[in-house]
Amino acid sequence: MTIESFETSVNQIFEKVYPHIKIHKKGTLRTVIYRILDNRQAEELCQKYGIKNNASLDDDLNLSDDIIHTVSFNTQRPVKQHKALKEVGNFVNKKINRPLKNVLNHDQEDKMEFIVIAAVILIGSYFTQKYLNNRTSNTIPDVPSNQPIRTAICLAVPASAVYGLTLRQQVNRDEINRDEMIQVIESATEFLCIEAEDADKQSVHTIHQDVLPDSQLKFYIRIDIPNGQDIINAKTKYVIKRDLPQNTEGKILQLGRLRDASVLKLFNRI
Repeated sequence: MTIESFETSVNQIFEKVYPHIKIHKKGTLRTVIYRILDNRQAEELCQKYGIKNNASLDDDLNLSDDIIHTVSFNTQRPVKQHKALKEVGNFVNKKINRPLKNVLNHDQEDKMEFIVIAAVILIGSYFTQKYLNNRTSNTIPDVPSNQPIRTAICLAVPASAVYGLTLRQQVNRDEINRDEMIQVIESATEFLCIEAEDADKQSVHTIHQDVLPDSQLKFYIRIDIPNGQDIINAKTKYVIKRDLPQNTEGKILQLGRLRDASVLKLFNRI
Protein backbone atom coordinates (compact mmCIF):
# COMPACT_ATOMS: atom_id res chain seq x y z
CA MET A 1 0.00 0.00 0.00
CA THR A 2 1.33 3.46 -0.88
CA ILE A 3 1.10 6.38 1.50
CA GLU A 4 -1.11 8.07 -1.08
CA SER A 5 -3.76 5.37 -0.74
CA PHE A 6 -3.74 5.74 3.05
CA GLU A 7 -4.09 9.49 2.69
CA THR A 8 -7.00 8.97 0.33
CA SER A 9 -8.72 6.73 2.88
CA VAL A 10 -8.34 9.33 5.63
CA ASN A 11 -9.64 12.05 3.30
CA GLN A 12 -12.68 9.96 2.42
CA ILE A 13 -13.43 9.40 6.10
CA PHE A 14 -13.13 13.13 6.75
CA GLU A 15 -15.44 13.99 3.84
CA LYS A 16 -18.15 11.72 5.25
CA VAL A 17 -17.81 12.95 8.84
CA TYR A 18 -17.15 16.66 8.34
CA PRO A 19 -20.75 17.70 7.46
CA HIS A 20 -21.83 16.39 10.87
CA ILE A 21 -19.23 18.31 12.91
CA LYS A 22 -18.34 21.48 10.97
CA ILE A 23 -20.25 23.77 13.33
CA HIS A 24 -19.59 21.82 16.50
CA LYS A 25 -18.35 23.62 19.59
CA LYS A 26 -18.78 20.75 22.05
CA GLY A 27 -18.41 16.96 21.94
CA THR A 28 -16.71 16.95 18.54
CA LEU A 29 -14.39 14.00 19.12
CA ARG A 30 -17.24 11.95 20.61
CA THR A 31 -19.44 12.73 17.60
CA VAL A 32 -16.70 11.63 15.19
CA ILE A 33 -16.34 8.32 17.02
CA TYR A 34 -20.11 7.74 16.94
CA ARG A 35 -20.20 8.51 13.20
CA ILE A 36 -17.51 5.86 12.49
CA LEU A 37 -18.53 3.08 14.92
CA ASP A 38 -21.85 1.59 15.90
CA ASN A 39 -23.37 2.87 19.15
CA ARG A 40 -22.17 -0.03 21.31
CA GLN A 41 -18.57 0.20 20.12
CA ALA A 42 -18.55 3.98 20.31
CA GLU A 43 -19.85 4.02 23.88
CA GLU A 44 -17.28 1.40 24.90
CA LEU A 45 -14.43 3.48 23.48
CA CYS A 46 -15.69 6.79 24.89
CA GLN A 47 -16.07 5.30 28.36
CA LYS A 48 -12.58 3.79 28.18
CA TYR A 49 -10.94 7.15 27.47
CA GLY A 50 -13.41 9.48 29.18
CA ILE A 51 -14.48 11.21 25.98
CA LYS A 52 -17.46 13.38 26.91
CA ASN A 53 -20.31 14.82 24.88
CA ASN A 54 -19.89 18.21 26.56
CA ALA A 55 -16.11 18.51 26.01
CA SER A 56 -15.13 21.88 24.58
CA LEU A 57 -13.53 22.11 21.17
CA ASP A 58 -10.26 23.12 22.80
CA ASP A 59 -10.38 20.06 25.10
CA ASP A 60 -10.95 17.79 22.10
CA LEU A 61 -8.09 19.44 20.23
CA ASN A 62 -5.79 18.97 23.23
CA LEU A 63 -6.67 15.29 23.47
CA SER A 64 -6.22 14.89 19.72
CA ASP A 65 -2.82 16.54 19.99
CA ASP A 66 -1.86 14.12 22.79
CA ILE A 67 -2.91 11.13 20.67
CA ILE A 68 -0.97 12.25 17.60
CA HIS A 69 2.04 13.27 19.71
CA THR A 70 2.08 9.80 21.29
CA VAL A 71 2.11 8.13 17.88
CA SER A 72 4.62 10.48 16.26
CA PHE A 73 7.01 11.01 19.18
CA ASN A 74 6.65 8.47 22.00
CA THR A 75 6.87 5.47 19.66
CA GLN A 76 10.29 6.48 18.31
CA ARG A 77 12.99 4.00 19.34
CA PRO A 78 15.29 6.52 21.12
CA VAL A 79 12.32 7.77 23.13
CA LYS A 80 11.24 4.25 24.12
CA GLN A 81 14.81 3.38 25.13
CA HIS A 82 15.33 6.52 27.24
CA LYS A 83 12.50 7.33 29.64
CA ALA A 84 13.89 10.82 30.23
CA LEU A 85 13.40 11.74 26.58
CA LYS A 86 9.76 10.73 26.80
CA GLU A 87 9.21 12.78 29.95
CA VAL A 88 10.92 15.82 28.43
CA GLY A 89 8.94 15.48 25.22
CA ASN A 90 5.61 15.23 27.04
CA PHE A 91 6.53 18.19 29.27
CA VAL A 92 7.55 20.37 26.34
CA ASN A 93 4.43 19.40 24.39
CA LYS A 94 2.15 20.56 27.19
CA LYS A 95 4.33 23.47 28.35
CA ILE A 96 4.16 25.22 25.00
CA ASN A 97 0.47 24.39 24.71
CA ARG A 98 0.66 21.54 22.23
CA PRO A 99 2.46 22.87 19.13
CA LEU A 100 0.80 20.44 16.71
CA LYS A 101 -2.61 21.86 17.59
CA ASN A 102 -1.41 25.46 17.43
CA VAL A 103 -0.20 25.06 13.84
CA LEU A 104 -3.89 24.89 12.91
CA ASN A 105 -4.36 28.59 13.81
CA HIS A 106 -8.00 29.55 13.41
CA ASP A 107 -9.02 27.40 10.44
CA GLN A 108 -12.14 25.51 11.53
CA GLU A 109 -11.91 22.82 8.84
CA ASP A 110 -8.27 22.08 9.72
CA LYS A 111 -9.22 21.70 13.38
CA MET A 112 -11.96 19.25 12.50
CA GLU A 113 -9.62 17.25 10.27
CA PHE A 114 -7.09 17.12 13.11
CA ILE A 115 -9.74 15.64 15.41
CA VAL A 116 -10.86 13.10 12.79
CA ILE A 117 -7.27 11.91 12.27
CA ALA A 118 -6.84 11.46 16.03
CA ALA A 119 -10.14 9.54 16.21
CA VAL A 120 -9.02 7.17 13.45
CA ILE A 121 -5.75 6.50 15.29
CA LEU A 122 -7.56 5.96 18.60
CA ILE A 123 -10.17 3.62 17.10
CA GLY A 124 -7.57 1.58 15.24
CA SER A 125 -5.33 1.22 18.27
CA TYR A 126 -8.08 0.32 20.74
CA PHE A 127 -9.89 -2.28 18.67
CA THR A 128 -6.69 -3.83 17.33
CA GLN A 129 -5.53 -4.40 20.91
CA LYS A 130 -8.93 -5.79 21.86
CA TYR A 131 -8.93 -8.17 18.88
CA LEU A 132 -5.45 -9.45 19.70
CA ASN A 133 -6.36 -9.93 23.37
CA ASN A 134 -9.42 -11.95 22.37
CA ARG A 135 -7.35 -14.14 20.05
CA THR A 136 -4.83 -14.79 22.80
CA SER A 137 -7.44 -15.74 25.40
CA ASN A 138 -10.05 -17.54 23.28
CA THR A 139 -8.21 -19.39 20.54
CA ILE A 140 -5.49 -21.96 20.29
CA PRO A 141 -2.30 -21.03 18.44
CA ASP A 142 -2.55 -21.20 14.68
CA VAL A 143 -1.24 -24.39 13.11
CA PRO A 144 1.05 -23.81 10.12
CA SER A 145 -0.98 -24.25 6.95
CA ASN A 146 1.45 -26.84 5.58
CA GLN A 147 0.88 -29.21 8.51
CA PRO A 148 -1.68 -31.90 7.63
CA ILE A 149 -4.87 -31.75 9.68
CA ARG A 150 -7.42 -34.54 9.67
CA THR A 151 -10.57 -32.86 8.44
CA ALA A 152 -14.24 -33.81 8.38
CA ILE A 153 -16.35 -32.84 5.37
CA CYS A 154 -19.94 -32.98 6.64
CA LEU A 155 -22.71 -32.76 4.04
CA ALA A 156 -26.49 -32.91 3.80
CA VAL A 157 -27.42 -34.23 0.35
CA PRO A 158 -30.36 -35.75 -1.53
CA ALA A 159 -30.39 -39.52 -1.07
CA SER A 160 -29.97 -40.01 -4.80
CA ALA A 161 -26.53 -38.34 -4.60
CA VAL A 162 -25.21 -41.10 -2.32
CA TYR A 163 -27.07 -44.05 -3.84
CA GLY A 164 -23.90 -45.66 -5.17
CA LEU A 165 -22.05 -45.04 -1.91
CA THR A 166 -24.67 -46.82 0.16
CA LEU A 167 -24.32 -49.86 -2.09
CA ARG A 168 -20.56 -49.75 -1.62
CA GLN A 169 -20.90 -49.66 2.16
CA GLN A 170 -22.82 -52.92 2.04
CA VAL A 171 -19.56 -54.63 1.09
CA ASN A 172 -17.51 -52.66 3.65
CA ARG A 173 -15.88 -50.29 1.17
CA ASP A 174 -15.62 -46.91 2.88
CA GLU A 175 -12.93 -45.34 0.71
CA ILE A 176 -13.84 -42.44 -1.56
CA ASN A 177 -11.60 -40.68 -4.06
CA ARG A 178 -11.36 -36.97 -4.82
CA ASP A 179 -13.60 -37.00 -7.91
CA GLU A 180 -16.33 -38.84 -6.01
CA MET A 181 -16.05 -36.38 -3.13
CA ILE A 182 -16.49 -33.44 -5.48
CA GLN A 183 -19.62 -35.00 -6.97
CA VAL A 184 -21.15 -35.37 -3.51
CA ILE A 185 -20.09 -31.86 -2.50
CA GLU A 186 -21.75 -30.42 -5.60
CA SER A 187 -25.04 -32.05 -4.54
CA ALA A 188 -24.97 -30.74 -0.97
CA THR A 189 -27.61 -28.35 0.29
CA GLU A 190 -25.80 -27.80 3.60
CA PHE A 191 -22.12 -28.31 4.36
CA LEU A 192 -19.51 -27.90 7.07
CA CYS A 193 -15.74 -28.45 7.00
CA ILE A 194 -14.12 -28.70 10.43
CA GLU A 195 -11.28 -30.47 12.15
CA ALA A 196 -12.12 -34.14 12.61
CA GLU A 197 -11.58 -33.86 16.37
CA ASP A 198 -14.29 -31.20 16.52
CA ALA A 199 -16.61 -33.32 14.39
CA ASP A 200 -16.11 -36.23 16.81
CA LYS A 201 -17.61 -34.08 19.57
CA GLN A 202 -20.80 -33.37 17.64
CA SER A 203 -23.91 -35.42 18.29
CA VAL A 204 -25.03 -36.34 14.78
CA HIS A 205 -27.16 -39.47 14.73
CA THR A 206 -28.14 -41.23 11.51
CA ILE A 207 -30.64 -43.97 10.71
CA HIS A 208 -29.91 -46.71 8.22
CA GLN A 209 -32.35 -46.63 5.35
CA ASP A 210 -32.31 -48.17 1.90
CA VAL A 211 -31.95 -45.61 -0.86
CA LEU A 212 -33.75 -45.48 -4.18
CA PRO A 213 -31.82 -43.90 -7.08
CA ASP A 214 -34.56 -41.30 -7.64
CA SER A 215 -35.16 -40.50 -3.96
CA GLN A 216 -35.09 -36.90 -2.79
CA LEU A 217 -34.94 -37.73 0.91
CA LYS A 218 -32.14 -35.87 2.68
CA PHE A 219 -29.14 -37.90 3.84
CA TYR A 220 -26.13 -36.99 5.95
CA ILE A 221 -22.60 -38.00 5.02
CA ARG A 222 -19.34 -37.38 6.81
CA ILE A 223 -16.11 -37.88 4.90
CA ASP A 224 -12.74 -37.59 6.64
CA ILE A 225 -9.55 -36.74 4.78
CA PRO A 226 -6.05 -36.69 6.30
CA ASN A 227 -4.95 -33.33 4.87
CA GLY A 228 -7.86 -30.89 4.69
CA GLN A 229 -6.23 -27.96 6.47
CA ASP A 230 -6.90 -25.63 3.53
CA ILE A 231 -10.67 -26.19 3.56
CA ILE A 232 -11.36 -25.93 7.29
CA ASN A 233 -14.15 -23.39 7.88
CA ALA A 234 -14.68 -22.88 4.13
CA LYS A 235 -17.82 -20.86 3.53
CA THR A 236 -18.60 -21.91 -0.05
CA LYS A 237 -18.64 -25.18 -1.91
CA TYR A 238 -16.47 -23.58 -4.59
CA VAL A 239 -13.66 -23.06 -2.07
CA ILE A 240 -13.94 -26.65 -0.85
CA LYS A 241 -13.70 -28.07 -4.37
CA ARG A 242 -10.91 -25.69 -5.34
CA ASP A 243 -8.74 -26.35 -2.26
CA LEU A 244 -9.43 -30.05 -1.84
CA PRO A 245 -5.94 -31.64 -2.07
CA GLN A 246 -5.32 -33.15 -5.50
CA ASN A 247 -4.25 -36.62 -4.39
CA THR A 248 -6.30 -36.94 -1.25
CA GLU A 249 -8.29 -40.04 -0.35
CA GLY A 250 -11.27 -39.94 1.97
CA LYS A 251 -13.05 -42.33 4.27
CA ILE A 252 -16.81 -42.36 4.83
CA LEU A 253 -17.41 -42.32 8.60
CA GLN A 254 -21.17 -41.73 8.60
CA LEU A 255 -23.90 -42.13 6.00
CA GLY A 256 -27.63 -42.30 6.57
CA ARG A 257 -30.85 -40.44 7.27
CA LEU A 258 -30.57 -37.73 9.92
CA ARG A 259 -32.48 -38.56 13.08
CA ASP A 260 -32.60 -34.87 14.04
CA ALA A 261 -32.26 -32.28 11.26
CA SER A 262 -31.75 -29.46 13.78
CA VAL A 263 -28.01 -30.19 13.76
CA LEU A 264 -27.91 -28.57 10.32
CA LYS A 265 -28.49 -25.12 11.81
CA LEU A 266 -24.74 -24.87 12.34
CA PHE A 267 -24.00 -25.75 8.71
CA ASN A 268 -23.41 -23.40 5.79
CA ARG A 269 -26.26 -23.27 3.32
CA ILE A 270 -26.07 -22.68 -0.39
